[in-house]
Amino acid sequence: MFPNNDHQKQLVKDFTTTISHMTIGFVNIPRHGSGEYADPVGSGTLVRIGPIFGILTAAHVLDALSPHEEVGLLRITNRPDRPQKMKIDMGQAETVVIGRPPFGSSGPDIAFLRLPEATAGWLKAKNTFFNLKKPQPEPPSSLLALPCFNLFIGVVAERTRKARKAETNTLLTEVTAFASAATILHEYDAKGLDFLDIDILLAPEVKRPTSFGGMSGGGLWQVCLDTEQRQERDRRLVGVAFYESESVNGRRSLTCHGPQTIYTDMLARIRAKWPN
Repeated sequence: MFPNNDHQKQLVKDFTTTISHMTIGFVNIPRHGSGEYADPVGSGTLVRIGPIFGILTAAHVLDALSPHEEVGLLRITNRPDRPQKMKIDMGQAETVVIGRPPFGSSGPDIAFLRLPEATAGWLKAKNTFFNLKKPQPEPPSSLLALPCFNLFIGVVAERTRKARKAETNTLLTEVTAFASAATILHEYDAKGLDFLDIDILLAPEVKRPTSFGGMSGGGLWQVCLDTEQRQERDRRLVGVAFYESESVNGRRSLTCHGPQTIYTDMLARIRAKWPN
């Protein structure tokens, strides 16, 4: 279902703000002369499992990050006038990965990056980490009869703008993210994992990107309302995007790993690697 009155639209707006605080962008930081620019690589969701804090994303996103250098972590905010400079040393990073190159439409392609304690602490003060230890969600198709909305959020790489700030002689990169309604086109299992194909439904006034590059690793969320459709009843992370289809009549769909992969396979591997 989709919002059909002002109250429901406000609920979705509030939920969009909530999931933006759980979303992160990854950027490589190549040098350009004497300065640095930020090149978007992908997106991710801030999650926690007990004392473990990290980012759930696509495996090919981590594979594309500079492996022995610092990379940028981009918070999703509505304050582009406040430059961000958070970095993480990938040489010190610990990961859990399902999938390996060459990556493609059939997967698997999902990963978890554990954050160093100092980085996690800073982000906990600014953002929200979704608790992956919550009860496992039902498959999305079983909730279709309930008052639920699907939203997808991630960074849109092609909307990146780069400029030099003359007054301070600094290089700036403006990175854009958007959250949008989504509909599930197809659910299926393969290689012992579950998958979802989704369509992104942008508002009429929003120009559709030619590519969803940068949105890999972004989260597909489901928010369910009470029976009167007046209050939020539950929110669930139900997908992690990793592949965009070929363009057909100017539209592309996204393929995501589904909730069983997230809450069963990935969660089990995280617990096995860090049992304490």
